[in-house]
Amino acid sequence: MFRVLLFLFPLAAFAQPALHPEWNVLYGQAGFEESDRMLSNYLRQLTAQSGAVREKAIAAWKTPAEVELHRKAAREKLREALGEFPARTPLRAVTTGNLERSGYNIEKVVFESVPRYYVPANVYVPQRSRPPFPAIVCPVGHWGDGKAFEDYQRLGIYLARRGFLVLVYDSPGQGERLQYYNPVVGRSLIDPGGSTFFVTIEHGVAGAQSLLTARSFAQRMVWDGVRAIDYLEERGDVGMAEDARRKEV
Repeated sequence: MFRVLLFLFPLAAFAQPALHPEWNVLYGQAGFEESDRMLSNYLRQLTAQSGAVREKAIAAWKTPAEVELHRKAAREKLREALGEFPARTPLRAVTTGNLERSGYNIEKVVFESVPRYYVPANVYVPQRSRPPFPAIVCPVGHWGDGKAFEDYQRLGIYLARRGFLVLVYDSPGQGERLQYYNPVVGRSLIDPGGSTFFVTIEHGVAGAQSLLTARSFAQRMVWDGVRAIDYLEERGDVGMAEDARRKEV
């Protein structure tokens, strides 16, 4: 029953409440014209204030040492917000297929960022140069098609033909990682429009449900990226300069 309630709760968020004008207190009264937007307006005000403080602080930096000091402080705040990352566990990477194209190959890869938490990826591998290759990790933006979205295909092809190995992976709620997918309707059940543009709704619901767990949804997304870099380091065809190795995350 608990699982069912968790599943139905996000659906209820899209239901429009019945309007009963005769009981309205604020609407139609002078001075309350924007009462339905007071929270969003307040949040925008806070954002503007924070941005002004940030710009003032940046303008005051005069030396590289000051910049480095604030960089470290910002990093510490971000790490505190994300929380402690899980231990590194075996990636158990598997290549499920290979597409041969002109000037590059596409390897179909899946690895586990944490045990049984699968990250599907396409790895664009150059044909016209020899390893070790310089490597690029490409997380996708807010497109429901994830790694298959045309822009990311074009990016992987362009860079692979110029000698770069490119890993493009799906984020949770995108591509092959839809978390609320229903095979009967052929789309995510919390997607109101069946469109690739509604991907952030899955992110929002997963983020809310993650509040019940020890790990935030943001941390899960960041950790996928960290483990994507680990996967590249484990490949035998990627060159990693010593000063570019970043084990600290």
